[in-house]
Amino acid sequence: MVKIAVSAGHGGYGVTPGKRGPDGKFEWIWNNAAAIAFIQHLNNFENVQTIRVDDPTGRTDIPLADRVRKANLWGADIYVSFHHNAMGSVWVDHGLGIETFRSDRVSASSSTGKLQAVIHPRIVDAMGLKDRGQKTAPFYELRYTKMPAVLLEGGFMDSRIDRSAMDKAVKIQGQGIAAAEGAGAYLNLRKQPGTIVNPKPELPPEIEVDQSKGIGIVRVKVNSLALRNGPGIENGIARRLSKGEVYYAYEKKGIWYNLGGGKWAAEGVAGQYLDYTVHPNPPKPQPPAKPAEKPKEEEDMPETAVVINGTEDAGTATLLSFQLGCGVYFRKDAEKRQVAKEIYIAGGGKGKIKGDKLIDLSGKTRSDTAKKVIAYLK
Repeated sequence: MVKIAVSAGHGGYGVTPGKRGPDGKFEWIWNNAAAIAFIQHLNNFENVQTIRVDDPTGRTDIPLADRVRKANLWGADIYVSFHHNAMGSVWVDHGLGIETFRSDRVSASSSTGKLQAVIHPRIVDAMGLKDRGQKTAPFYELRYTKMPAVLLEGGFMDSRIDRSAMDKAVKIQGQGIAAAEGAGAYLNLRKQPGTIVNPKPELPPEIEVDQSKGIGIVRVKVNSLALRNGPGIENGIARRLSKGEVYYAYEKKGIWYNLGGGKWAAEGVAGQYLDYTVHPNPPKPQPPAKPAEKPKEEEDMPETAVVINGTEDAGTATLLSFQLGCGVYFRKDAEKRQVAKEIYIAGGGKGKIKGDKLIDLSGKTRSDTAKKVIAYLK
């Protein structure tokens, strides 16, 4: 049995001084999301055990000595620590990129160096950001672990370019998956029987097509595809899309697909840039729902919130909360009082939760819930 120790750097909710972007978003949010995707993808391999050496709820910043001691006592075969970087506390408009670290006491030809070498290019490719190189540093987690250990810096919180990737759930998930594939290659792990490697049609296996959304799904086939502010090359470029990204399509005009928010991408000649999968039964237009009357005490209520059953669901809630920019509440609180106008439920169903609009993303298991959340965020 192969043992892999996983650390999401620092803690969330302000428990670690600093460690946040210029907009106040905590580094731990990205660290945790990448760590969750890393662990979930490792489940596709045979004979693998994982352990989180940090606090998965983010409520405590576990000391580095305790994290290292836990991994050493457990007898981990490798140690992977997820982090995201910062140059300062103000925004910069250029890309800063990805860098990875091994201990300054080991060489590139060592076991640790080989682990770094297989993970590094994979996460650079997954994030689509500048490659800052494979480096060494006297970090505690790297020096005092008894197994090959790497620390991954998956982008800069204060770079607008890096954040354009980091703030997309599919990118952070891709970072974790890429690191898991690298770890699997280093450890010569075998995939579980029946694992989908290249599913056809080319949609991620976890995507569950929601036919209440749009006319179909498009998958980007090339890197740096222009997403424009209208259907035509005369319209300005809002941002660039990366190969492998998946979006709902809401409308088509000629070769152009509306991907939501008034942003359009071209499929090219004969689907050169985009693969399109049509919904078998496109949704019928529905009349707008009559807004419910709101009591006066709700006027200052947050617009959106995520509700979970307990701390075990915090990982899934992270994907939602950082994408939606909202807070997370426990079910017991959301059933006693209305915590927001629009409630996203990540586990346990609607029950007695109070809200003007309830979006239930619960599955039969936590794994099913995570898949529904990921599919919704696409």
